Amino acid sequence: MGKIYMTLLKQHARRSDVEELGFCQLNIGQLSRNRFWGEDEINPRRAPLCVSSLLWHGGDLLLADPCLPYEQMDDLLFNRAGRRTKDVTALFLTHPHGDHTVDAMRYDVPLYIAPGAEDDWIDSPLWERLRLYPNELLPGVRSILLPGHTTASAGLAFPWPDRQTGRRSALVAGDAVMTKDFFSAETGYFNSADFAAAAETIKMIKRGFDIVIPGHDLLIPV
Repeated sequence: MGKIYMTLLKQHARRSDVEELGFCQLNIGQLSRNRFWGEDEINPRRAPLCVSSLLWHGGDLLLADPCLPYEQMDDLLFNRAGRRTKDVTALFLTHPHGDHTVDAMRYDVPLYIAPGAEDDWIDSPLWERLRLYPNELLPGVRSILLPGHTTASAGLAFPWPDRQTGRRSALVAGDAVMTKDFFSAETGYFNSADFAAAAETIKMIKRGFDIVIPGHDLLIPV
C-alpha cells in the first residue's frame, strides 16, 4: 500500500509540474568584448553569443532569442530541456541584433515582438513575419519595453515559483542587462543606442524584479 501511495504522489507531482509555468535558461552566453575585463571596445575578442531562454506551459513552448543555427539549437534544447526545435510553438525576440535572432526565419511558428517595439524592426528582414506579443500567451508572462540598448529593446516578465517565499518576479532582459557587471554598474554596452535610457532601465529592473536573466551571462539574483 505504501509503494502504491508513493507512486500516486509522484504521478500527481509530475502532472502538477506540467500544468505550472516552466522556465529554463538554456546557455550562459558571452560578449565579443568586455570593458570590465580590461578589453577595449573597438576590437572584438570573440564571437558574441546571447542567452536563449525557454518558457513553457502545457504544450506551449516559447523560445526567447535563439542563439545558435537551427540544427545546433535543436541539440541545445534537447540537452538542456529535453525538447526539440520542432516542439517550439512561438519565438519572442528582444531586439533585432543578429546574435539574438539566429535562424529565426527557419522557425515555422509565430515570431513575436513587444507592442511598442515596432520601430526597432522596420528595417529587419524579419519584419513581414513579426507579430505583436499578446500578453498571457503563457500564463503570467508579459512583454515589457526596456529601452536603451536599442530604442525599443524588450523583455519578458514572468512569475518565478519559489516554494519558500511564494511567487517572485523574474525578467528575461535581453541586452537591457548585458552581464552582472553591467547590471551592477548600471551602464549599457558600447553599442547602446541611448546610455541614459539604458541606465534608467537597469534602475527600474532593480526596483521591480527579484531575478534577472541577462543577455550574455548567468542568472542574476537582485
